[in-house]
Amino acid sequence: KEVNNYGTSWLVLTAVSMLQAIDKIQELQSHCTIKWVNDLIIDSAKVGGVLTQVHSQGNMVTSAILGVGVNIKSTPDIIRDPFVPKAAALCEFSKANACCQETLFKEFITILDCNYHILLNGEYSKLLNIYRKRSSVLGKEVIIYTDEPNPQDSKEIARGVVKSIGENLELYLEGHD
Repeated sequence: KEVNNYGTSWLVLTAVSMLQAIDKIQELQSHCTIKWVNDLIIDSAKVGGVLTQVHSQGNMVTSAILGVGVNIKSTPDIIRDPFVPKAAALCEFSKANACCQETLFKEFITILDCNYHILLNGEYSKLLNIYRKRSSVLGKEVIIYTDEPNPQDSKEIARGVVKSIGENLELYLEGHD
């Protein structure tokens, strides 16, 4: 079947599915947000992220790789920078026994399957609307930088308040075309 916005739909599918799986942990329900474009955030701390890669021939997807990383039991040591100032683990926000890798993975796979069928039914907008509602940048002032291997080499491109997120996850900033 044809999947609308197939370039970004896989990222939206994966991020929203993990967000919904985290919501199954009672104390974390509705606490996790998505920091554009692929970070999972709770209380300003990165608890995970998603990466996707899609290959296609013409208008046919030939393969899709969905990657998910979530800090469940322990917080990784990170080099803090303006893009990831703080990291945390899910168990820091919930009872220790509620955060279980096996349980979270099972929830994620079940939700991913359900959401995949939503995509196949041509309802990308349903998942995109969840992504937008749970965005941590919508209505906030942001600075857009170039993507460089060394974050210190990044240069500012634009800044402004995010007024909307487009169909392909593009950010629309107040005062910018």
